[in-house]
Amino acid sequence: TVETRPTAFDQFPLRFSPSNRLSLVADLPRFTQTNRGQPYDDDDNPVLNTEWMSNAREQYANLIAQVVRTEGNILIGMPSYEEAAWAHDFIQTLSVDKRCLVDESTTADETEELLEGFFSDGTAILCTSLRGTITEGVDFDDDKLHTCLNIGVPLPPSDSLNKAVEKAYQQAIDSTSGREAAQRIPSTRKVRQSIGRVIRGTEEVGVRIVADQRYGSDEDVNLRNQLSPQQQREFTLIEPDEIGAAITRFWNQTQ
Repeated sequence: TVETRPTAFDQFPLRFSPSNRLSLVADLPRFTQTNRGQPYDDDDNPVLNTEWMSNAREQYANLIAQVVRTEGNILIGMPSYEEAAWAHDFIQTLSVDKRCLVDESTTADETEELLEGFFSDGTAILCTSLRGTITEGVDFDDDKLHTCLNIGVPLPPSDSLNKAVEKAYQQAIDSTSGREAAQRIPSTRKVRQSIGRVIRGTEEVGVRIVADQRYGSDEDVNLRNQLSPQQQREFTLIEPDEIGAAITRFWNQTQ
């Protein structure tokens, strides 16, 4: 018999004014490897021309193009560092009057240097992985961050170790599946950490976007139930083509 200690759970709502934040769900196709295709071709060239993109990648490229043209500093969280590099390369093809930086899996000192560049004078865009440290370990206070766009679900790689963890959860937990406990819940937690970077104080204002139908209309795997009750109420579905206009209206109303 395994003895367990009693535990208690409490949850505290975000006490900042709801009028200070815009929270949106872009109901686009699942951003999975099967749907999006490879971001780079066999010669390691990024797939930047929409004619060569999968239909899903093209839709996400259009979303990115809308968001990066809106006000202020923008953080884009992708499911992997490879996809973050692709987003950075794609943004370079757009006519955007902002610096665009990309985070890689590097040392703490290099990450700190990257963030200093992001926080320097003038607005900028930073592309990173949702499985990295920037989206959960950095305090973007004051006017350091205006919009956070999170694309896809940062599931861990399907290797033997993660499969073993999934199997262990399956055997140990009755309340949910092994896949849910080992992959979906931790991955959604990383997205929640990322959107939490935007609003860090009572007077701060910002835009939070999650893009993937698994946070929207997907009935098969719907991760909205992994968001907090308050987030489930606040994050509203929007037509992807209307994202840019919605963000612009928000900033016009809050200024």
